[in-house]
Amino acid sequence: MALVFWYGSTLLRNRESDIIEFFVVEMAVILGVSGASQSFSFAPDVTQAKSAALDVARLLDHTPEIDVWNDKGIKVDSLQHGQIEFRNVYFRYPSRYITTLIIVGLTQDQRNKSFETFRLT
Repeated sequence: MALVFWYGSTLLRNRESDIIEFFVVEMAVILGVSGASQSFSFAPDVTQAKSAALDVARLLDHTPEIDVWNDKGIKVDSLQHGQIEFRNVYFRYPSRYITTLIIVGLTQDQRNKSFETFRLT
């Protein structure tokens, strides 16, 4: 800012510029420098936004192993017999900073679509 005043006063003294031009240029330089300095404060946010956009693009381009929209394969209308059992299931979100487990020691036994033995320990 001191440089603007020094150079502006030199131009005014030598009658190479008038006072209106001096103030117009002074305001333009001050506002330009202020805007540039504020834009540099957003640099970390721009980096995070670029990283997030790449993650979203990678997620959208990902082809899952099980394609639910694919019509190939055998379709089963109903299950006659079957058993699904979970023993001591532990779950937490790996991308979150919170280390708290969401599901702790879940045990579930499903026979013929009944959820009678469901335990959260």
